[in-house]
Amino acid sequence: MEIIKRPMRSCPVCGSPDANELHRLRLVLFDDHPLAHDYVTAVCRKCGMGFNRETMPAENYDRYYTELSKYVANTSATAAIPRLPECAEILSFLIPHNAAILDVGCGSGGFLESLRKRGFTNLAGLDPTPECIRIIREDLGLDARVGTIAEPPFPLRSFDLALSTVVFEHLLNPGLDVDKMADLLKPEGMAFILVPDASRFAEFMVSPFQDMNVEHINHFSSDTLNKLFENRGWDRLNAGSATFTLTPTWQSTLIWGLYRKRDQAGHLSAVDHSLQEGLLDYIGKSETMLTKMAANLRADLAGDSDVILWGAGHLTSQLLACGALEGKRIKAVIDSNPNYAGQILAGAPVGGHELRGDFQGPIVVATVREQDAVISQIKQLGWLNRLVSLYHS
Repeated sequence: MEIIKRPMRSCPVCGSPDANELHRLRLVLFDDHPLAHDYVTAVCRKCGMGFNRETMPAENYDRYYTELSKYVANTSATAAIPRLPECAEILSFLIPHNAAILDVGCGSGGFLESLRKRGFTNLAGLDPTPECIRIIREDLGLDARVGTIAEPPFPLRSFDLALSTVVFEHLLNPGLDVDKMADLLKPEGMAFILVPDASRFAEFMVSPFQDMNVEHINHFSSDTLNKLFENRGWDRLNAGSATFTLTPTWQSTLIWGLYRKRDQAGHLSAVDHSLQEGLLDYIGKSETMLTKMAANLRADLAGDSDVILWGAGHLTSQLLACGALEGKRIKAVIDSNPNYAGQILAGAPVGGHELRGDFQGPIVVATVREQDAVISQIKQLGWLNRLVSLYHS
């Protein structure tokens, strides 16, 4: 098979190709997966931004979010995500409740629902995943459209505020998206961006490399988020950070900024090295955690030849790549995301609970954050296989 060598990705904030490569993480993904199987964490030497240097064409990312989105599985517009009401409360102190607001990367509409509950009345959503848009339209009755900010299906100069929460860490070219946001705003319009604080990843670790996955390709600090906007001619009007509950078992510090477009571009300020220091701390702790998990798994499966994996996510990709399951026959991979059904992972079929056969081997519960809930689910479904967990309390 011909190996195609792609150019390494330049800094998504300032465009510089000059970066310190901190770590390379190998992943085993679905056959014909559209995204890169290597994750090269780097920090720009010019501006200090953290990012994945491995790149794929933009159409590959569009395909991924259209065909393999994990945000559709077991969700609805009114699904409870603990951070959303807190984010809506922040906005309620900053933005008039009758402002025309576009949620860019709205998913299945949870934040739009939270904003409506806080009294916002003029809301619209944009997302590349058709199923997410269907859910918003049916559950909330809001104007939601399939598309991306690069080619938005809304008239220009339509909105008072374009917002994006935990989306900019996913974007291949966030600078272009910032410029496109400006095109959608009325004069004096604003942008509100909320992203994970990558300088503090190590403080909230639950699973190894949980924030260095195929989706999270940008790692912001407060400083680099401001650089992204200020260098493109925006003024920061307000900013802050808070520690949010992302899931019942996982917390993270998120940073936000409120910006307004001005007439001329700015200049990058001095490099803040705290982000690189934070990422190196996180990488070291992740390597230690993954090595321990792999050793435990090899010991727990020493007498087994066939195994079933429960979960087709990021942690499974790492375990397959690091040799933790070397010599084992993966009989099946069970995952609740309907978009994963029919995929092949490590030679095994991927499907939901219906993918039940005469499987005699142990089930590896390939999650840490949801371990207890998954174990309970497996037992309720009547599976009698021995359960092997990655985290031993």
